Amino acid sequence: MEAYGAVVRDGRLVTLGGRCQFQGPEGLCSIHAMQPSKPFHCWVSPFILAPGGRTLIVSNRYRALICYQATSARQGIDTSAWPPAWQAFASSLRVLFGEAEAGRLSAVLDAAGDARAAGYAGPKNVPAWMLRRSYDMLTAKAAELRASAK
Repeated sequence: MEAYGAVVRDGRLVTLGGRCQFQGPEGLCSIHAMQPSKPFHCWVSPFILAPGGRTLIVSNRYRALICYQATSARQGIDTSAWPPAWQAFASSLRVLFGEAEAGRLSAVLDAAGDARAAGYAGPKNVPAWMLRRSYDMLTAKAAELRASAK
């Protein structure tokens, strides 16, 4: 990350005024093209572990990003053709679950349809095996967030 001009302290990116150093003026990430260099936290965004650590969900903060459908729609941007999160962030699922399991998850979710559609009914629960290193990093990040909220 330092090779791209980032300030790193104790192995973490330093934010500038509360913003990631790679957040562009439009609010989007400017290092998507440099994917191998992205920090783990950015790779797995917008997915987080729910309390209890057994359910992966789309983080509520994702709703605040300009690329999120509802935020963009409020700005008058046509989002009707935008893909659901599991398609838009397929690379994140591959990092979390590995290629084969991410492919299986995507196939199950694709078969169920888009959760944004009226009458969407499932799947409610899709068991999957997350890579151990991904799970450990996500649980450590969740613990860190809980501690900082106190």
